[in-house]
Formats: sequence, structure tokens, C-alpha cells
Amino acid sequence: MSKLSLHFNSNGSISYLQKTSFISSSGHFRSIRGRSVRKGYGNFALRNGVYDLQILLVRYAVHLTNKDESTPTDVSEKVMLTGGKGSLAASLDYAISKPPKWLIDMFGSTADGGSYLQCIL
Repeated sequence: MSKLSLHFNSNGSISYLQKTSFISSSGHFRSIRGRSVRKGYGNFALRNGVYDLQILLVRYAVHLTNKDESTPTDVSEKVMLTGGKGSLAASLDYAISKPPKWLIDMFGSTADGGSYLQCIL
């Protein structure tokens, strides 16, 4: 079983992803926002890919919180990003297909060098 924790900081009415922790059978991956080097942590900048992933994961958490046990639903119908060029979905899709260092820092990598996030989504 895997566990993902997201930690946010608030700046007035806006909350920003500050720190992540992902625990899976392949290890424990921790990341912190910013450029500072902290032993045992990767880092990320709050840019489109991170922002888009944050939205998707928060939507998923809200879905789990509001899920009615008596009516099973397909999660993909409730939690998704859609759109064309320049959209949140396109930005996240591009980040997942690369994958950039921040994504590897957050979720680890597969044997072929891809982000473990691809296996989760």
C-alpha cells in the first residue's frame, strides 16, 4: 500500500503546496518547495506541472472524502483534468511524459527511468 501526504502553506486566501511525502514499496520520497537543499529531500518550484498535479490530487482527496459508499463510482469520471493545448491537463501530461527531476524526487522512478507517478495514475 502507498501513502501520499501533501502539506500546504496559506498566503491569505490562496494555499500553496509546500511539502510532499510519498511512501511506497519502492521507498520514501520527500520533496519541499523552493531551491534550498535539505538532506533527504528533493525540491520543486511551484510551476504549471506542480500546480496542475496539486489540483488533481486535491480533487481526488475531496472525492474520497465525499464518496458515498452505497454508490460505487469510477474515480476517473469524478477526478480528471481535461483540455487541449495550454490547459492544465496538457501541462501535467507533458510533465508526466518527460519526466522532470521534481516528479522523480516526489514519486521515485521505475526501472526504465520513468516516474512512478505514471504507475499510480
